Amino acid sequence: MRLTRFLPALCICALGVACGSSAGSGAPTPKGNPPKAIVLTTAQAKSALITVADVPGYEVDPDTPTGDDLTVDDFPPGCAALEAADKADNSLATGFLEADFRKTADGPFAGETISLYPTAADAAREQAAYLNAFRACPSYVGTGEAKGVRVKLQINTIQQYGPGAVSFRVTIAGDAFDGIAAVLGNVVVTANGFDTPGHPAPDLNVLLTKALAKLTAAAK
Repeated sequence: MRLTRFLPALCICALGVACGSSAGSGAPTPKGNPPKAIVLTTAQAKSALITVADVPGYEVDPDTPTGDDLTVDDFPPGCAALEAADKADNSLATGFLEADFRKTADGPFAGETISLYPTAADAAREQAAYLNAFRACPSYVGTGEAKGVRVKLQINTIQQYGPGAVSFRVTIAGDAFDGIAAVLGNVVVTANGFDTPGHPAPDLNVLLTKALAKLTAAAK
């Protein structure tokens, strides 16, 4: 389960740089239908990344380039279970893809991440590892460069997007980052959003539904 690269901005906020405020309460409410089981190549998945046409009113975020991202290090250090999940993900995944968008330079932000694995079983296993890690660390205090930063993790298993699907919220020093992730064959696709004051991110259910439809079409 990948988060987009605008998440580190939350860490920056937590360390004293001004940024947005948290959205609503709790993980987003999911909608939609379970995706079909398919197998995608990296090229197919890359061709199916969402674009600005899928996020009306947004532009490509120049600070988080669209395309390949070869490693995962999404969370402030301090939760051993999350660090272990990231390490295993970097070892097993065959590729990470990402597309990030913003309405203005100050947000709100939205994005899609795709993690590819050798098999559907690998994708399901890695998704389960992140679910267990979130449950192991519902809250913790950051270490290292995030020393003293309070982190809260919320996650719910959901049925609307099939087995392994989850909705989640990562809150860092009061700033909330939301996501919905689904397992689609050998990939895990996540729709992410970060609100700014008075400006909510796009509906993540709409974003994920578009992402799943494009990936399914690309596999044909």
